[in-house]
Amino acid sequence: MKQFLVLLFVFLSVSFLHSQVTINVPGDYSTIQAAINAAKNGDLVLVADGTYLENINFMGKAITVASHFINDPDTSHITNTIIDGSNPAHPDSGTVVMFKSGEDTNSVLCGFTITGGTGTMAPSNPLLRAGGGIVLYQSGAKIMNNIIEYNIIDNIPWAYGGGIISDLASNSDIIIKDNVIQNNVCNGDDYACAGGIKISTYGYALISNNKIIGNSISASIIATGGGIKCWGPIGEIYIVSNYIKGNTVQTNYYGGGGINISECNTNPPIIENNIIVDNFSSKYGGGVLIDLNLDNLFKPGLNRHQSIPENSDFLGEQFLVNNTIYNNSATSYGGGFYAANNMTANIMNCILWGNTAPSNPQIFGTVNVSYSDIEGGWTGTGNIDEHPLFDMSSEFYHLISNSPCVDSGNPGSQYNDVEDPNNLGNPLYPAHGTLRNDMGHVGGPASLWGYWEWPVPVELTSFTATSQLGKVILNWATATEINNLGFEIERKILLNQNQGEWVRIAFLEGNGTTTEPKEYSYVDDISTIQATTLVYRLKQMDFLGTYEYSDEVFVENPSPVDYVLYQNYPNPFNPTTTITFGIPVKTHVVLKVFNAVGEEVAQFYNGEKEAGRYTFEFNAAELPSGIYLYQLKTTEYNTIKKMILMK
Repeated sequence: MKQFLVLLFVFLSVSFLHSQVTINVPGDYSTIQAAINAAKNGDLVLVADGTYLENINFMGKAITVASHFINDPDTSHITNTIIDGSNPAHPDSGTVVMFKSGEDTNSVLCGFTITGGTGTMAPSNPLLRAGGGIVLYQSGAKIMNNIIEYNIIDNIPWAYGGGIISDLASNSDIIIKDNVIQNNVCNGDDYACAGGIKISTYGYALISNNKIIGNSISASIIATGGGIKCWGPIGEIYIVSNYIKGNTVQTNYYGGGGINISECNTNPPIIENNIIVDNFSSKYGGGVLIDLNLDNLFKPGLNRHQSIPENSDFLGEQFLVNNTIYNNSATSYGGGFYAANNMTANIMNCILWGNTAPSNPQIFGTVNVSYSDIEGGWTGTGNIDEHPLFDMSSEFYHLISNSPCVDSGNPGSQYNDVEDPNNLGNPLYPAHGTLRNDMGHVGGPASLWGYWEWPVPVELTSFTATSQLGKVILNWATATEINNLGFEIERKILLNQNQGEWVRIAFLEGNGTTTEPKEYSYVDDISTIQATTLVYRLKQMDFLGTYEYSDEVFVENPSPVDYVLYQNYPNPFNPTTTITFGIPVKTHVVLKVFNAVGEEVAQFYNGEKEAGRYTFEFNAAELPSGIYLYQLKTTEYNTIKKMILMK
């Protein structure tokens, strides 16, 4: 996403050098709406960091309303410039941002957190409330680089579009790009749709490079589209390179946890290069649900909008192309993909794996599948049934280089992966292998993932761990930082055969954006921890929630704060057990085992040891059952513990 943020910054900075007037909020006007009212077409309303408790309307003006992110591509401006619509002038008009006077993509909303919306009641239907965050009614807009979150529509019979709703957008174009749309809610008593985005347009709509995460809808009769809902008219809709994760639908009928496509029979959307993971439907289609007849609808030469020319890289002859649909679930049919109403759908170069449902967990319905990896198998040209081997250290489920999905997509050159401009003849990472199509979201000519995910925004130059008397001192340094929210510190405890789990132990704030070297330090108190090895790693996060893990550092035999002899494990035992002790300084150590009458039966060690923790294995195969004593003796310490051999 960060590359797109920078590109947007450059584009807008250049385009605004001339004729526009900049109106500052709160410098020139105290509210955003007052500045919009004063603005003329082509002007920039520039909003300083802060929280603005208001609901705004673009009033049909071709203007840009933006935070200072537009001039300074530091994403902290997005998180710190908040339009909070929780106190509307009228309770029936609770949408945070409104486009309803014929706007198009010359009306731009950029660089805000949009929150607190409760939706607007439909004038023709008092049972319906729609558009918690943003409404586009018979209008278009360009909505870019915003966080749209915690907008909630409930206590209403019909609830539509928790994050964004576009309704009957005439011939106006819509671009929704590079946003984070998360944790929005639609709870309808009877009907609900689109926790994240609902699109209905006669024009052209592009939904691209968004994170659509954790949105939810619920209704007793019908609920559809936890993440995205496309409905009706004959516009051209492209859903490309989005990260659609953890959206949910609770309903007695229908579903589509990630995406639902309904009644777009004349011109169905293109769904390409998306990650659709961890979504849930309490009925059908945990990942994707469609209910339109797509057979023979997409053919080469489709008359596309001028923004997507005939020779573009979008693959219009298919419906689902190069998507990763993973780990979604439904309680009835089609955990991954559900095709309703005896329709026919086309899927190519996709991965459907790990999805769950009581019946047909990967795909339900009549579906033509080719060059795809389908768990459990599926009849069709080029299909495989092999674990895709995701790189689970990546937030975005990229493939590892030896994945069976690499170079296994459609071999036609028109489906080739994006070429690396700096290494011609080779694919742009995260694609692997040759230029032949990789199955899943990273492959194909329309994939934006090579640009979507920039390298780590923090250049980590060192990361060390040192043990000192019941403490571990962690030190790390950075050369530069971009949008660095901070570091989560995670620890894993290894003890004998127990490999342990990662646990978050602390968070240290980062330095945002800086070109100066920075140093960090954290002291972990391990005085009460029993371990043979401690493992640490850093989870570096930016202001939009993107993260990356550091390399791991190890502390062997961490030094305790005092002398300690631990209880053996297991106890009782047969015939082996482990005995662990710790010493805070270098000293002479004797470790022995005695039977119940005081006779020595084993001596593990007699000599000097450096400070640290040590483990020995005691094998009592030749000894009878009974109580045994083990003794740790040093120059300054002497203790005995009991253990039981039970054969």
